[in-house]
Amino acid sequence: MLVAICILISLASCLAQKTPLTKESGVIPPDFNQNNDTLLIFSTNPFYTMSMKKHFQKNYTGNFKFVKSLDGYSIDRCRYVLYEGTLNTKTTKIGGPFNGEVTNMTSHNSFSIFDRKTNTQYINSNIASPKLLNEYAAALDKARL
Repeated sequence: MLVAICILISLASCLAQKTPLTKESGVIPPDFNQNNDTLLIFSTNPFYTMSMKKHFQKNYTGNFKFVKSLDGYSIDRCRYVLYEGTLNTKTTKIGGPFNGEVTNMTSHNSFSIFDRKTNTQYINSNIASPKLLNEYAAALDKARL
């Protein structure tokens, strides 16, 4: 049964359409980092932070900084924020010994860029993965040049 589930998940990820990581697709802001701003990277997940550091150091030649808060960073010098899209939902268990129990579930599903100057969010609908981080860092670097 477990093997069948793994095969289905793999098949679904292969069949999913991948959104191109370009300005034209709307994933990257049209005027991304034209002023050589510092890209702020906001992540609360240690796994993603570690992975992002690795991929951005390797693939992004612009200025970037990992932050836990946006306080103290001017919009003029740090216009864009890359963050992991987290989805927090409450689920209620039905049936069994935990019937009616409500739990919080957090999933990390994608990465987005927030333009603090225009208050616009550029959502990357691709599923978050280490491979995507590598491609995303390279695409952002290409877009800023």
